[in-house]
Amino acid sequence: MLRSAGAVAAGILVLTALSFALEWGALLVSGADVGLTPQNMSTPLRALVSVMTLLSVVAGGYVTASLAARRPVAHATMMGVVELVLTGAVVLSMTVEVHEWLAIAGICLLVPAAWAGGALRAAQLRRATGDAARPAETA
Repeated sequence: MLRSAGAVAAGILVLTALSFALEWGALLVSGADVGLTPQNMSTPLRALVSVMTLLSVVAGGYVTASLAARRPVAHATMMGVVELVLTGAVVLSMTVEVHEWLAIAGICLLVPAAWAGGALRAAQLRRATGDAARPAETA
């Protein structure tokens, strides 16, 4: 149980650090103010940051699945659910206007992105053990 919680926490830590780093890098490269808040970003820049955030969630799911003792996809999916709850709380508490369609799309894609990271790791584990004929664990 402790290892499962640690795997989920590590995945959230990785996705958070990677997401903030990629967002900072995108703002820096684009010439935008690094302190720019989402409501002040152009729609294309916000969309780019959202895609990079989803890739960070995939990475978090991958890390969670890598650290889980068993059922890697289930652990990655649970990491996505925890992140969904945390993100939902942040979005609901925001007092500034944001690009609503991007926020909704991002929230809807959190769990599938985490699942994808877990499924990627599970596929690598199957290939490494020579068990490619067995279907991927889905939950």
